[in-house]
Amino acid sequence: MKWVIVGTVLVLVVLLTVPWRGIESGRVEPIGNFAIVTRDVGYLAGWNEGRVERRTTQAYSIRYRDRPFEIEGLGGMMGDETRRYRSVNAVVTFQAAVPALIVNVGDPNNLNFHYLLREADGEPKVRLLAGNSGFTEARLADVPDGGFEYLDLSQHRIHVSGGRWMLLSGYRVFDTQTLEAFEIEPTAGSGVTMYEPLLMSPDKRSIVRRGGRYPDLVVVVCDFRTPRTYWHDVDRSRMRYQDAETVDAAWIDHHYAWESDEDGVDRLVPRTDFTPLPHRGVLRPPMSEHDSSMYSIEHVGKAMQERLVDFIVSELGGTRGEERGDLIPVALDDVELSVAQRESYVSLSAGFMQITDRIDEIAARFDALLATGELDALFLGADSP
Repeated sequence: MKWVIVGTVLVLVVLLTVPWRGIESGRVEPIGNFAIVTRDVGYLAGWNEGRVERRTTQAYSIRYRDRPFEIEGLGGMMGDETRRYRSVNAVVTFQAAVPALIVNVGDPNNLNFHYLLREADGEPKVRLLAGNSGFTEARLADVPDGGFEYLDLSQHRIHVSGGRWMLLSGYRVFDTQTLEAFEIEPTAGSGVTMYEPLLMSPDKRSIVRRGGRYPDLVVVVCDFRTPRTYWHDVDRSRMRYQDAETVDAAWIDHHYAWESDEDGVDRLVPRTDFTPLPHRGVLRPPMSEHDSSMYSIEHVGKAMQERLVDFIVSELGGTRGEERGDLIPVALDDVELSVAQRESYVSLSAGFMQITDRIDEIAARFDALLATGELDALFLGADSP
């Protein structure tokens, strides 16, 4: 045992003290008279797994006219201190008429800040754009269902393109053409939480975002020019969706329309003449090579659980087992499937370490049955107008 401990200590000493030749001196990316310097930094990982190894991440700094550039900005736990930053957490570049970039500084796990760097009158200018608590993000708001990326500890450097309007940290909209920033009116006190952008209004004044007021979906509209934030509660019995993550720009266009108010501003209003979309379940891929897919149907109760079990038995030759609490086992091809009903959803999954592609088949065939409308009455609120 003594020699094992000594050997482990020697390995750690070597890892900690021997220079790592894979580390580069720095890659330089010019942005006008600014430059982003990227360095690969080594660190030790795998302590909890008992396999200590060296890995790399990236560190960033900024130069201006070939000299190191310090950013004077806010800092501290409350953001009431002044700090000078020689390195930055993250860098965002974008298509702009003049050279400019956005950097994030501060504590990425707590209070951090986005700053705009640009040159004006031959001098570097630094302007605060947004403050955040606990995360950093940058998303294009005018590229439906895409074009947005997070900035986090695993991805520090992104370039956004294809759009003009960037959502920073959830509450600030940045115009990449004019370099103006607009504040979004918060929803404080309403219980409404705002999530990612889905699309913009035709007049480019408002961003439509998926939102929530537990446990319901809410469609949030942020008019950042006024500023004014409003939202629409979703009647799920009429505006059908599988789960909140499947609500996208096409879903919004199907259920809502833009109308100009007395000031000529586009306002989002619910449509009255839409055809309800067919009900569907959600098929999620395996989480690992040891798992199977999982299929679920939301906004349903016990009756849908029984109907799914009957479908597997009658259409695919499964064998129903004895009900255990909220779970009904079904044997199919020597694999035990579990059909569970909890709260307002039904799920279909395989047992631990049981691999089968039959769940994918069941999901496709049962979705086809749902699309006929034959099972509409089994969804909660089906009798609502």
